[in-house]
Amino acid sequence: MMHSCSRFTRWRIGFVAQLLTIGFIATSCTGDLAAQQTAEISPTAAEWLSFENCTAYVEHAVDIPAMESGVLQSLAVDKNDAVKANAPVAQMDAQTAEMEIRLARLQYEAALELAKDTSDLNYQKTVLEVAKEELASLQSIRSTVSDTEMRRAILSVRKGEQAVVRAEQARNYAAVEAESKLAAVEAAQLRLRRRSIVAPIDGVITAIERRPGQWVETGQTIARIENMDHLVADCMLPIEKIDMAHIVGAQVTAEASSQAGMIRLSGNVASFDHLVSGQGYVRIHTRITNLQRDGTWVLLPGMKVHLHIAQSDRQSK
Repeated sequence: MMHSCSRFTRWRIGFVAQLLTIGFIATSCTGDLAAQQTAEISPTAAEWLSFENCTAYVEHAVDIPAMESGVLQSLAVDKNDAVKANAPVAQMDAQTAEMEIRLARLQYEAALELAKDTSDLNYQKTVLEVAKEELASLQSIRSTVSDTEMRRAILSVRKGEQAVVRAEQARNYAAVEAESKLAAVEAAQLRLRRRSIVAPIDGVITAIERRPGQWVETGQTIARIENMDHLVADCMLPIEKIDMAHIVGAQVTAEASSQAGMIRLSGNVASFDHLVSGQGYVRIHTRITNLQRDGTWVLLPGMKVHLHIAQSDRQSK
């Protein structure tokens, strides 16, 4: 085979029975950890495919970026620290952002007061009422009033109506302006929050790219976090030997050597590439459930594992 995992053999039912007798328990672990590491073999498994020297790698890793440009003020983590999602990672200098919030709040308060002010609208309504009363008075004595005076009174009413409309429009515009100033306050608050950088996922800090005192541009990586709960290892399977419709979800056992002894972990087939090589092989991606011993993950990225993939009766036909 062309892949590092190309050496595969079949483990027949007899060998599966032997594994059931022995149990897939890590020789380096005892108590609850050993119990968690036991891989129960499905009774429907007719055979197993074995692959040597497959490399484990991280499935979920995130480069934590700076959300705003500025000076990195402090770091709350260091390499190898385990962190939970939303835990503090770093703090950018926030003086300018705090000043922007104060300015935006002052502008909002001024705009809000202007939006609440109804004095001009009330005045224009009063002027309109007076103009209407004068017009009504002239109309009651129409026979003694000249056409010019009547037209002047009607024009005063029309002007008053337009003045009320303009005053209402100005008040509505002031209300909209106040809303926009409130949005500016919220935007400034968001920029301030974005200067406090938190972990996006659970994981381990594997790299620190920036240190306090350095200038950081928006989008530049400050630290890298890798989730170690599950690791991935790939292998190549001959397509004529498996049922691709049922390979996803198949049981997987991974073995790796460590200083403390043999590590055995369980997992399953997560996915496969929809591309067949010229030699008729398909790349399979297995997801391995990792465990901790004394606060340290037993399987680390880059470690070589031996994969054993259970094949059902349907798959092996």
